[in-house]
Amino acid sequence: MKRILYYFCLCVFSAQLVASEPGIQYFQKHQYQKSQQYFAALLKQDKKNVLAHYYLGRSLFQMGQYRPAATSLLQASNLRPDQSRYHYWLARAYGESARYSNFIRQAFLAPKIRRGFEAAARLDPESIDARIGLANYYMQAPRMMGGSKALALQQAAAISKLDTVEGQLIVALIYERQKKN
Repeated sequence: MKRILYYFCLCVFSAQLVASEPGIQYFQKHQYQKSQQYFAALLKQDKKNVLAHYYLGRSLFQMGQYRPAATSLLQASNLRPDQSRYHYWLARAYGESARYSNFIRQAFLAPKIRRGFEAAARLDPESIDARIGLANYYMQAPRMMGGSKALALQQAAAISKLDTVEGQLIVALIYERQKKN
């Protein structure tokens, strides 16, 4: 029974990949408007196409449409909660949305940003991008929203184990930010 379920899931994912291929090519060629249109149309046919949600969100993100990007990326991360990159890009979309929002909305988005980066780092401990995102969150967030120099330094140490230069850059940013405050 497990084998049948495995093959069924494999077939569904393969079909989604084939259907998504033209849109992925648009995305890779930086044709984000065409990619966005392609994946929006694809989602009208199949609302559970995780790749369509992901690439629609990424396309919208690249076009600076952060709130709709977060909506699509949230769908992708809900459909495939085991995928680090979906959580990472969801956190990025929330973060960019917060950057252009008022203080109240920022406070609402802060825990979502943190949870997204934490999930991405937990699911893929070797993801330098996820750890950098988490370190940046800890550096920038106020203490009452989970910001912490100590936690940022923990992420910097984890990054250093993967890439010494990146880790040292994060440490330098942490101390530079502390000096400004």
